[in-house]
Amino acid sequence: MRSLYSHAMIRLAYQYFIFSLFIGAFSPYLSLYLQSKGFDPWQIGVITSLFMFPRVIAPFLWGWLADKYKRTVFTIAFIYISSLVCSIALLYQLDFMAMCLVMFSISIFWSGVMPLLDALTMSHLRHNKAQYGRVRLWGSLAYLVVVTAIGYLLDIFSASTLVYLWIAIKLIGLFSFNYLQEPLHNSSTQNIDFSIHIDAVSVLKKFDVQLFLAAIFLLAAAHTAYGSYYALYLADYGYQTHDIGLLLALAVIAEIILFAYMPRIMKFYSIKHILIFSFVCAIARYLMIDLGLTSPAALICAQLLHAATFGAYHACAVNLMSRLFSSRDNAKAQAIYTSVTFGVGGVFGSLLAGRIWQVYDGAAVFLGLSILSACGLVLLLVSFRGKYMSQAVSTTAA
Repeated sequence: MRSLYSHAMIRLAYQYFIFSLFIGAFSPYLSLYLQSKGFDPWQIGVITSLFMFPRVIAPFLWGWLADKYKRTVFTIAFIYISSLVCSIALLYQLDFMAMCLVMFSISIFWSGVMPLLDALTMSHLRHNKAQYGRVRLWGSLAYLVVVTAIGYLLDIFSASTLVYLWIAIKLIGLFSFNYLQEPLHNSSTQNIDFSIHIDAVSVLKKFDVQLFLAAIFLLAAAHTAYGSYYALYLADYGYQTHDIGLLLALAVIAEIILFAYMPRIMKFYSIKHILIFSFVCAIARYLMIDLGLTSPAALICAQLLHAATFGAYHACAVNLMSRLFSSRDNAKAQAIYTSVTFGVGGVFGSLLAGRIWQVYDGAAVFLGLSILSACGLVLLLVSFRGKYMSQAVSTTAA
């Protein structure tokens, strides 16, 4: 059984690697790709928000289907193939409305992959969920490789050629689904926790849980806007694409190191304190980007804080969501997390940042992201005073 578990984790790590390979080639450079196609900043904000809009509903739909039929791996394979088919449309010259439609269609399918991978990983880890970071770090490693490589390649090739890479990565990923295994669903393998007798709707009705979801919504809105506009912000100031790629890569190196040491960190610090620290770092990070554009040292420090603002935050949030909801709602729990953060939060963050950029400038965008993070911190602190959230945090050491 131990050997089977190890093999399952290796296979999941490979899926994170392929998934993040695409994300690294897509998210940081999407604004440059759209700019190369002739779209202005406002149109870029609309298109990126439409790519994220399906994350509001689609992850929960895929999560519900996976939980209902106990076919998580099959569901991932189906949405993976469907996303690839939609991506082929990008090979054609598209106007604004057509690009919006294509991005929306791709996202309906693609937005379901990560929460289902997280649900699979949480199910396989069961009572050792602190090890999540050591599986997830392979995704970060893939992101690092592709972000760095593309930063140099875009000095030679047009950003419009990125579409070929996106399709190629998805094709590579299709060959690995036969090696994934469904988690066991019998009662002896389920994680027994305080939420086992509480259905998902009842959990969502709790006010302290709602405050927590609102807090991570704001942090995710800031993080998504950063991902959409960071490269464009630096490029407009005059930074070369390979320099931008190196700064993005530095953030991921910090994230990888964090993921590797996350099990040890969680032995000494509670999830409550790690999350609070992550929000504080987010406030500082976006202020550094706003005020330190002319200082490479400030930009480097800001990127190092990515270890906290995404790495530590994400590992703790995925862990905490798996505890807030019962084991039978595992996929739905991760889907709710994705919907609230990268879905609603992503749409809000991209539209807000695009509008601020249009009215003011890029510096104002990152000042706004710092303010969003500060508001999220306040909500987070209040949520931890609630009885249900306090109980959840106290049981997340594993």
